[in-house]
Amino acid sequence: MEPETSLGSLRDAEVVARRARVVLRPLTSALIDLEDVGRVIVFGGALRDLCEVTPSRFFRDVDLVVDGDPAEVAAVCERLGGKRNRFGGYRLSVQGRLLDVWALSRTWAIVEGLVPLSGIESLLQTTYFSTDSIAYSTNCGRVYAAPDYFEKRRRREVELVLAQNPHPTGALLRTLKLLFAQRAALSWTLARQTEELLAEHWAYLTSNGRNALRELGASAVLESVRDKLAEYLSGNERTIPFSLAERRFEPSQSLLPLSPDQ
Repeated sequence: MEPETSLGSLRDAEVVARRARVVLRPLTSALIDLEDVGRVIVFGGALRDLCEVTPSRFFRDVDLVVDGDPAEVAAVCERLGGKRNRFGGYRLSVQGRLLDVWALSRTWAIVEGLVPLSGIESLLQTTYFSTDSIAYSTNCGRVYAAPDYFEKRRRREVELVLAQNPHPTGALLRTLKLLFAQRAALSWTLARQTEELLAEHWAYLTSNGRNALRELGASAVLESVRDKLAEYLSGNERTIPFSLAERRFEPSQSLLPLSPDQ
């Protein structure tokens, strides 16, 4: 069974779908070729960002997942001039937009047996952050997400979806970046995961990773964050998320800013 958006999130989902169509319009020819292989899904960071920016301010690459035969996906990508990337997919440049394309059955978490293969529903279970667990089908023009996805985005709550990750230090640095920018409140499970990764990769963060931390303005307060995480996790209240903000985030009236090119 595929996840549905709740009625309360319907407007948000429609706005994101509309923005996705605008971004994808110049890619129509390539999308048609890929849709001949199977359902094409825009996934992860692109959809996450389109929750907060309009198409005129959207400049990043787009991740596409095709629910079809991997050999046929590869053939189409190569015909479109795509090159194998280091993650097993293909990188294409279409109308000035960079695309990373994978066959659904070849995504990392599914190949590793961590998530069963079951269409879009399985794809939503492969992300590290809940904020990345959103998808858009180009075939039907519909957004897929958990029923409470947009409400939690409004509260800036970030949950852990899949703890296993091929790049744990990268996941840790992304988490720290969100915390130090005071842009997120971590669920209890994500806070615990972060504490464990801090302990496991402390030497990296205080040596090789110091440059990355310096860019975040975070290296001087890393020990303080570790102590605050330990204090938070030792408490009994698991329903209150962890944040470095001085007070809890107030839910915004709308996650999506309205503008003429929304």
